[in-house]
Amino acid sequence: MKVFQLSGLHVKKILRCSLSVAILTSFSTVSAYATVAEPDTSLAGAGWVRIEYVSPTFGDAQPNNRNNNVYAAKVNPDSSFSVLGTTSVRAQQCSSPDWCWTVDQVVASIANIRENGTLNTVVTTDAQFIVHGAFTPDGSKVLLLANTVPGVTGTIKRYNLDGTIDTGFADQGVFRDPNSLLSTFYPGLWQDSEGRILVASFPNGLARLLPTGVLDATFGTDGATGSAGGNISSVVEATDGAYYVMLEGNISPGARLRRYTGAGVLDTEFGTEGELTLPTNTSAAQMLAMPEGGVLLLTGSLQTNQSYNARLTHFNRQGDIVAQTEPLLEPSVSFSNFLGLSRGASLTRMPDGKILLSVNSQGAVPLTWSIGSMRLFGLFNPDLTPDIGFDGDNGLYLAEEEGKTIYAFDNTLPLKVTQTVDPKGRIVLVGASINETGHNKWTVARLMGDFNGMTPPPPPPNQSTRQRGTGMPAWLFLKQD
Repeated sequence: MKVFQLSGLHVKKILRCSLSVAILTSFSTVSAYATVAEPDTSLAGAGWVRIEYVSPTFGDAQPNNRNNNVYAAKVNPDSSFSVLGTTSVRAQQCSSPDWCWTVDQVVASIANIRENGTLNTVVTTDAQFIVHGAFTPDGSKVLLLANTVPGVTGTIKRYNLDGTIDTGFADQGVFRDPNSLLSTFYPGLWQDSEGRILVASFPNGLARLLPTGVLDATFGTDGATGSAGGNISSVVEATDGAYYVMLEGNISPGARLRRYTGAGVLDTEFGTEGELTLPTNTSAAQMLAMPEGGVLLLTGSLQTNQSYNARLTHFNRQGDIVAQTEPLLEPSVSFSNFLGLSRGASLTRMPDGKILLSVNSQGAVPLTWSIGSMRLFGLFNPDLTPDIGFDGDNGLYLAEEEGKTIYAFDNTLPLKVTQTVDPKGRIVLVGASINETGHNKWTVARLMGDFNGMTPPPPPPNQSTRQRGTGMPAWLFLKQD
């Protein structure tokens, strides 16, 4: 079996972009111009906002920890945001006209958030027991994977944006799984460039449905690949129509990367018979399709739900390394690490082909010495060299100023943060985060990006555009919500 080594003679490019520069530097102030990475303060005055919604039927009760969860999100043509999530509602059930009681339910909901970060509308559906969801590629409908028998099988439903069932999908809006291919153990839901629906489950591997909601019998065997030998954590369509499938694995043999052809069989020209094994304890968080059928991975060394040695690696379609960064964080750095990279990390290709990374970073908060979590951003050129014009410094940005700090998107169910670019060229993140109340809130953050042509000029050689201050470590100044 071919094993992927994080370093060695195979590496064509080893790049120096240590995250310690971003976190363990002195307290800084931003230069006069607004950089690409600057929070856009036209959003709620700070560049980010948390929004909580409780259905009026729920009264004054405290929302549970599944309220305001996020399964998918998108930016609309008017720069508003749409969120597919969950909402707590209260409903009445009756066994007879004279015997009724009230029950609490968590239902799928579709929210619209205005460009300025205020809540516009929320539409609830009748869908419960949701385990995954997505907007259709054109954004006009939503797909929901729900439990039928928990942990045994599932259904896929398609809804219109007004919350009504789309009866043109499958059987009156519902795909029922007669062959139990859609086990709701470790599920996932994705769509490819043709609108076909990819559903991952354990132990059944990857299944594919046509956009109409019919199982695609041309894929794999009767519509599914069969067991992939592990839990599928991520799927991405390659530029040549193949699929990269990431399998979780924190112990031997470690996480594994598979490449399936568009017909649902292993591509034996990739790795060893279609599979590449990563080192033990490697957590692979995100994937992004690269040119000529390649793929970009964000990986790290997982230790007790925290990640170290996070880095980007570009593989070609044969499984060889094309380019790779040095670890973005060394284990020796005190009081700073990443939350497990699967918890909301994001990779996005920008309109100009550059690659935007954002991850949740932790550091010690002053006075209390408790741990605060914030969002770290990085921008890389297609060859994985850092774009120093991103923040006017080193290509990495961790907001550490009062009022501008963007806190972590700690979305643990279903580990989803949407990162994209809006019609005005601004960088947008939509997801969920948990604050002191202990339950999720819909959360939006927005960076300036190329809005109004405010991309800064590159700094002079060997000169930072930031003014360094006290010489004290930046982690002393981290804030906590």
